[in-house]
Amino acid sequence: MNEADIRRLCRCGACRGRIGRRINLVSLGRKATWEYPSAGNVLTGASGEAVAVVCDGCIDDKRDIVEAVEFREGAPVYHPVDELEKIPETVPG
Repeated sequence: MNEADIRRLCRCGACRGRIGRRINLVSLGRKATWEYPSAGNVLTGASGEAVAVVCDGCIDDKRDIVEAVEFREGAPVYHPVDELEKIPETVPG
């Protein structure tokens, strides 16, 4: 899925509205049960963290994110954040 597809097909994971000027991918601290997209941490080696696409307004307003996004066969599939397993925080070192 490319930038144009994300703008055209995805909705905000907080307000469920349209994506604005920037595409903000936010890692959620929850385990993704899918492959793409997911986030990782190069310092800890962690991977497989669920992400959400969030609009500029919700980033600015620090709104709670309610759904993560998976890209499956060229289409977004949404997952309620509350239903995803929490990932324990790790501190490098």
